[in-house]
Amino acid sequence: MRSARLTRAALPLLLAAACSSAGPGGPGDGAGGDAGGGALAGGDAAGAELLSAELPGPVAPGWARLHFGPADRDDPEEISPYLLPPGGETVDCLRVAPIGGGDLLLGRHSAVLGPGSHHLLLNGATPGAIGGDPRDCAAGDATQLFALVEAGAGQATRRIDAPTLVPGPSGAKVVVPLPGDEPLVLQAHFVNPAEVPIVREAFLDLELIEPGEAVELGGRLTHFAGLRMALPPRQRSTVRGRCEHPGGDAPALRILELFGHVHAHGRRVSAWHVDPSRPAGEERRLIYETYEWSELERYRYGAGTENPAPDPAARRGGAASGEVVVRSGESVELECEFDNDGDRPLTFTAETFDGEMCGLIGTYAPSDGALWYCAVD
Repeated sequence: MRSARLTRAALPLLLAAACSSAGPGGPGDGAGGDAGGGALAGGDAAGAELLSAELPGPVAPGWARLHFGPADRDDPEEISPYLLPPGGETVDCLRVAPIGGGDLLLGRHSAVLGPGSHHLLLNGATPGAIGGDPRDCAAGDATQLFALVEAGAGQATRRIDAPTLVPGPSGAKVVVPLPGDEPLVLQAHFVNPAEVPIVREAFLDLELIEPGEAVELGGRLTHFAGLRMALPPRQRSTVRGRCEHPGGDAPALRILELFGHVHAHGRRVSAWHVDPSRPAGEERRLIYETYEWSELERYRYGAGTENPAPDPAARRGGAASGEVVVRSGESVELECEFDNDGDRPLTFTAETFDGEMCGLIGTYAPSDGALWYCAVD
């Protein structure tokens, strides 16, 4: 089955369904990196040390901060719902209060992710109460996708800054619409490879663009392949999928940034822009490639951008330079290579070490904020 559309619905079955199978229990323009080792903070009820996030600095003017984690780091009762034991893995959603201010415009975003963090999403929320403890995302709290940050699953606190998007022909800043007076959902995926419990914690800072500034509306894109994958044990396998331009009244879509998404058995993520009008043999243009699952590079595109070329021999990622524009009749092809070194098949699940995904995530324009969503079996 293949699906390609622009949608405002819940992140369609991508992580909500897959995540139900997870295991037990001031901003800049850079690509991010380690913010330093995780701090050992306090202890649990049994007195064991806990691995926890390093606190970020103050919120910058014009930015808002959302927090997944205990409100009081000195209160064991506050910490308890966020503890993850050694070997544990969860994908939970936390409903947070509206930011306020009516209809907002989201520019850049920046995250500080604590030890064990695999990804952090910002979504709209279905009707319901805010606050409370985080709960399984399969409960269906999340709707439209506004931001996504991924970080492997290391034991260090990491800071990751989404890049400034390249303006379009008008020169206006590209922004994503964000409802300021509606509840939001933080979806946080954590896996604990450490030998001590970790405190699941993440901070997401959002740049709010002033009304009246010249802007162009953009939207997020999520392209996934292999929803019914069953990667055989002790073998290398390749999963492929194609995402067509949505067609209909949709204009030519400029891809502004891309990053891949695989789990611990992923060995490569590649993407091509396919234009059938090009000369025979030149229809496919490689636009993205990365090799290290825990350090999946994030590249931006637009007039004047210069990205490094991929180096397969050295297993160094890279991307096309300049603009990537997908028009009606054109498509984006996605390919993921896996090495299943275990003794059982790997299926499409959120489990970092015992499941797999094949994905391409990013931002495009122009848009009304809708998600450009594709899913291929």
